[in-house]
Amino acid sequence: MTQVSQGVNILLTGLAIQAVSLLTFLGTYRYFRYRLSHRRYILDDRYSLVYLSRRFKYFMICTPNPPPSLYPTNTAMY
Repeated sequence: MTQVSQGVNILLTGLAIQAVSLLTFLGTYRYFRYRLSHRRYILDDRYSLVYLSRRFKYFMICTPNPPPSLYPTNTAMY
């Protein structure tokens, strides 16, 4: 095996590891958001300060699709 093909194999392995890591993170994140949005009314009171914190709201705002139950919109304006 030449050095070029060995380098290509290392490159492809690194890309595969990054892709798997990214998919694992996104899957875990989606699961977290799903569980949070479907358990809105049975959330644990011990963590209410976390849910109401500014940092958590920024975290949820920075996500592509915030759960509708967390951010109700005024539909009368539309």
